[in-house]
Amino acid sequence: MLDPVGAAYLNDNLSCLKIDGRLVLIGLLSGAEVQLNLGLLLMKRLRVIGSTLRARSVPAKAAIMDALQANVWPHFVDGTIKPIIEEVMPIVDADRAHQLLASDQTFGKVVLQLL
Repeated sequence: MLDPVGAAYLNDNLSCLKIDGRLVLIGLLSGAEVQLNLGLLLMKRLRVIGSTLRARSVPAKAAIMDALQANVWPHFVDGTIKPIIEEVMPIVDADRAHQLLASDQTFGKVVLQLL
């Protein structure tokens, strides 16, 4: 599982993982500090991995992007992987879209549509 949010979702994300599951933290949108039940990590044999592209060299970033294009992107194209879309709004409602995201009541993506 990839987590771009961090602190606010960490415990829920760990609870959702199956035994031997892995959580890869790729961002800290909600902060970097959280209280954690270490017993859950032990009982489910979970792994939490931190990763960021920012600190990597340009060649390393390019290799990751090439692998993404070769191994993941085709699954979006053929429909194997589909994004979960909460709501599609016209771009003129961008303020309302930001309010919806800030409410933390969304599950999927909020998409702004250019008219």
